[in-house]
Amino acid sequence: MIKAASNDEDFEKAEKIGLEDEGDSNGTFFWEDREAEWAFAGIRKILECADSENRPSDGTEISYSEFEVEYKESLLKLVNGESVHVKYEE
Repeated sequence: MIKAASNDEDFEKAEKIGLEDEGDSNGTFFWEDREAEWAFAGIRKILECADSENRPSDGTEISYSEFEVEYKESLLKLVNGESVHVKYEE
């Protein structure tokens, strides 16, 4: 969740949060029993919260999607907003 006065400010704040969350959590992050790290790849979309009286605070994550792509090229297309086949995790 981002509180901003303009579209430019919301993208700037979202990118800052994404970049701050990159890394391996000081060596403690593992994915399927393998060492891993978070990598920020960009902002795909920004949505406006409709209920201005009942919003979470700045920086609160309210939604995310977890999915896989088969190839690195597909990942690059995805972060550039291109259409790719994804497998959503349940």
